[in-house]
Amino acid sequence: MTITINRKAFTLIELLIVIGIIAILAGAVVIAISPGERLASARDATRERHVQAIEQAVFSYQVDNEGDFPETLENSLGGEICNTNL
Repeated sequence: MTITINRKAFTLIELLIVIGIIAILAGAVVIAISPGERLASARDATRERHVQAIEQAVFSYQVDNEGDFPETLENSLGGEICNTNL
């Protein structure tokens, strides 16, 4: 009498291994994509360019006015941003 074993299902170990591999791959994809970090670095780069532009404008003002620093800085609407006469 021969016993034949029909294997039609996965074992628990096989399922755990597959789930583990999928979890590792999903974690790698989330880390690789990470849109939040990419957007944050883009915003930081924009802020850095804006600060450099302001710095260059103040430097140009000082060159044009014999080294004097502006007493007040105004925004485009005419409102005062900074007053150095404190």
